[in-house]
Amino acid sequence: MPCMFYLFTGYSPKLHGSRPQEQLDTTFLSNKAAEFLHNGLAVNTRTTYIAGQHRYRNFCQAINVTPIPTSEQTLLLFATHLATCNITYSTIKVYMSAIHHMHVTERHHEEFYSQLTPRVQLALKGIQKSQATSHTQRTRLPITLEILQSINGLLSAEPHSYDNILIWAACCLAFFGFLRVSEFTIPNDTNYDSECHLSPSDISVDNRDYPQLLKVTIKQSKTDPF
Repeated sequence: MPCMFYLFTGYSPKLHGSRPQEQLDTTFLSNKAAEFLHNGLAVNTRTTYIAGQHRYRNFCQAINVTPIPTSEQTLLLFATHLATCNITYSTIKVYMSAIHHMHVTERHHEEFYSQLTPRVQLALKGIQKSQATSHTQRTRLPITLEILQSINGLLSAEPHSYDNILIWAACCLAFFGFLRVSEFTIPNDTNYDSECHLSPSDISVDNRDYPQLLKVTIKQSKTDPF
């Protein structure tokens, strides 16, 4: 991304007789810091973390332990509990990250790392191996031209349907733009966020009558969060 640098000349700070520095509003800065901490996570990640943290707090309440700071035994039992409830290893890892995020926001991140011991890591690896041998990995096929043509054939049954035209436009945009599903869809209509999700204003053409160029602005991507 190109950067612009501006050089201002002709300014000389006064060494004497300058006005006293204005008092900074620490309340305003604290509120902005809290806002930045909140926005440090993507919307989808935040939603998943909330679910994991809620489940962790309920678990701690059920076994009568304090959620923060955690302990090696609590993490070990929580991971085991999730595994016995048929929660996948990948989700368990995400929930562990959610617990870590809780400790970060509560200024207990060092305690979390000290309790994420080799015993807990070994148990997580054991869960991963046990699930790998007991479940068949689901295969996801790449979207090829043949599959795209099959989708078009189904949608062509109602060529004047607005929904079908919209779905076909989304399929073409995703296919030729090499987009991830999260880059052009939303989880549900209640989680739409114009700050990160694709909006009509993010798509433009060079000429409305004879378009030769389509410009799509991806505001947030899993592969490049910045």
